Amino acid sequence: MDTEDKKAEVILIMKVFFIIGFILSVAANSAGFVFSADIQENFHSNEAAAQDYNGINPRLKPSETGLENGHSVNGLIADTVLQTTVPSYFIELWDYVVLVEKSTQKLYLYDKDYKLIKLFNITTGLRQGDKKGMGDLKTPEGIYFFTMVKDERELLPEYGVMALPINYPNFIDTILHKNGNGIWLHATNQPARPLKPFDTRGCVVAANEDILELAEYIKLQTTPMIIVEKIEYDTFEKIASARNGINLFVKNWQTSWENKDIDSYMDSYSKSFKANDMDWKSWRKYKERLNRQYKYINISLSDVKILRHNNYAVASFVQRYKNNKLTNLGIKRLYLVYEEDKWKIIGEEWNPVPALQPANIAKRYAAMKMAKLETSPDKTATLDRTSFQQASFESPPAESSSATQSIASKKTTTLPDHVIQKEPLASSKEQTIDIEGFTIDREKAGNKIRFKLVNKTMEQYKISGRLAIIATNRNDKGIRYTSYPPMILEQGTPKNFKKGEWFSIRRFKIVNGEVEERLVNHVVVMVYSNTGELLLQKEFPI
Repeated sequence: MDTEDKKAEVILIMKVFFIIGFILSVAANSAGFVFSADIQENFHSNEAAAQDYNGINPRLKPSETGLENGHSVNGLIADTVLQTTVPSYFIELWDYVVLVEKSTQKLYLYDKDYKLIKLFNITTGLRQGDKKGMGDLKTPEGIYFFTMVKDERELLPEYGVMALPINYPNFIDTILHKNGNGIWLHATNQPARPLKPFDTRGCVVAANEDILELAEYIKLQTTPMIIVEKIEYDTFEKIASARNGINLFVKNWQTSWENKDIDSYMDSYSKSFKANDMDWKSWRKYKERLNRQYKYINISLSDVKILRHNNYAVASFVQRYKNNKLTNLGIKRLYLVYEEDKWKIIGEEWNPVPALQPANIAKRYAAMKMAKLETSPDKTATLDRTSFQQASFESPPAESSSATQSIASKKTTTLPDHVIQKEPLASSKEQTIDIEGFTIDREKAGNKIRFKLVNKTMEQYKISGRLAIIATNRNDKGIRYTSYPPMILEQGTPKNFKKGEWFSIRRFKIVNGEVEERLVNHVVVMVYSNTGELLLQKEFPI
């Protein structure tokens, strides 16, 4: 073959490859798998660009991208291999996360691999914008966690088969002077309501069947619900960079705590830090005192989630704590801000691991539906709230029944979206009860303790339940626990909460207790609902 023939052959081969490439390109575009290349990356690194809110001034903010929600296949994001960006709020996930976008009235369920599992229709507050206070009819924006689950026995019909309260206002909301309470993700007895945009008094509302499906993925105190006006996205590279930085910060915090390196430990905290009625200086003195008491401290973290909103981040994890005198297990959350070119803890909180989970209610609902299906002549069945109420449940406490019956006849059209005025169900009032003015008066025969138990709902509810005061004497010989009222304790916790002092308050109650133990160096007040749920656990180092 001469030179001219070889050239012709090469040209022919190039033309064939060009045509094949063109055909594949057209096919790929028509299949909808090509993401927009016009992605604007605006990952703010200038601290001055972030708005300063009472010391909250992060260096990092979400990037604004050109990726729209329409880049999907059958409503779901394509395989993560094809994704170029993810929601900027997901720094590190453990299992599932709920993301609410108010502008589109949609709820997104993502898994730990940043893959969109399902999209749900929801409706949010009548008024748009971030919630600022009680009665403004707005849905809050931020990072929240589900604190409890309420089934239809505790709910008026308009709330459907299930409600999941969240921890609004969270720590950051409190710093920003936002108030109000009772923000829930809940169902409805109106099937078309989730399709009507902006139709609540502040809650997030979905259809009954959607709430029950979501319940399978939600764990109390650990599954986050992030609420935003419009979803913003970041590249995987930016997300990974933020994840590495915060993970390193948390590891250093953990190590310095275990090593009792008080200087390094306190360097992790912002000078604006607040927790348990202590500021930065008080927290340091408190930790120094504990370091002297304990021979060693062991801490292990699991189920770590790192989330970021406009002006803060949250590191949430299951924390196992142990020293030579005690052990505990709970959910720890660190609220982080970016200052002085590094992450700092501005607040932290701890909660016990909940026993009841939303999936339990969903499973009972599914079992009831199956039973009805099997007895249906045509093998088809629907299960509404009414038939769900007839399922075999544990009976509510006897003291709850009268209130449950009386509330059914009350008008509810003027109530806020979250209000269910059934006095015995104090479990619905989490984070709406507090302790103020704690004092302890040491006398020869014991310690007299006095404080004010305060209803923080602005008198909207009467809260009822039981409380116990646990006094601890830690010394070289071990730990001695005493309580008021006197009761059996297991590792410093009441064996039977019903032995606690009864309370029922619209505004507040002055509690006067006395423990016989003379040498008390630590007091814990535990407040329970009528059903035994721990509403408040507050510690007072003496």
